[in-house]
Amino acid sequence: MEDSVAYGYNAGMMAGRMTTASATAMETAAGNTAGAMTGFMGMSMVGGAMGGGFNVAQQLYHMGQQQQQQQQVAPAIDGWKCACGTISSGKFCPECGQPKPVENVAWTCSCGTVNTGKFCQNCGNKKQ
Repeated sequence: MEDSVAYGYNAGMMAGRMTTASATAMETAAGNTAGAMTGFMGMSMVGGAMGGGFNVAQQLYHMGQQQQQQQQVAPAIDGWKCACGTISSGKFCPECGQPKPVENVAWTCSCGTVNTGKFCQNCGNKKQ
């Protein structure tokens, strides 16, 4: 599976991948047969080509924190949290298929009976 597919839009996972790749590159550069400095110069050139070098991982970690904060606020705004932990805005969970929990809001029929369903359990009138 490609990294872009595996990590999706998870900036924290991408930052972890960048950090691991940077560490691997440093280990490889240190073992360069032409001398460690030659390997580190190559890393420096790649870092400059990346537009800021190894600060990319730090920026991705920051993005990951922002995504996490947004996900914690999202259910309160327009979605619901499934028992499996997925945040959804539709009638069914996109991960496990469970239906959105039904809120049993009590209502009082014109006959005086308090109900939670769509019809009065005393007289059969439909919920207003």
